[in-house]
Amino acid sequence: MAHVPIPAPCELLRTADGLANPRDHGVRRWRIWGEAMDLMTADATLAGVETSRLLLADVPSPITLRELIRLRVREEVAAHNGSERPRFNGLVEPSERESVLNGYPAESIRLDWEEQAEHAVTAFGRNGFFVFVGPRQVEELDEELTFTEADTVSFVRILPLVGG
Repeated sequence: MAHVPIPAPCELLRTADGLANPRDHGVRRWRIWGEAMDLMTADATLAGVETSRLLLADVPSPITLRELIRLRVREEVAAHNGSERPRFNGLVEPSERESVLNGYPAESIRLDWEEQAEHAVTAFGRNGFFVFVGPRQVEELDEELTFTEADTVSFVRILPLVGG
């Protein structure tokens, strides 16, 4: 499947070949992909201790796990790039190369969300973290997820993910 960047949440639409943005890809025929809703995500340890929460706005439902991971990472990177915090606190940590090139953590670094999202997708495939929707574990990146307003998506990290 070809890599297609995730557009802003309000522009998430589905075509025959996946997510696309009509301004970037010249796609002329569109259909809205499900309902959009706010979705709470949480990071947790293996012991079940919640370490942080992130509210994602206007998440389409259904959405594949791969697209949800990419959406989450995009929002984390955007928040980091727009802040003065020198340290990135997200699903994956910048790779050693990015850390050295950017003087991390002494200097604030600007991250590429697509690169970080690819690290996160790769890490999921290597069991670097697990994802649960409510009590149910999601095991496939391309599984379509449908949410209710009561759902929390938990990302359970095995250990800090440096560069995926």
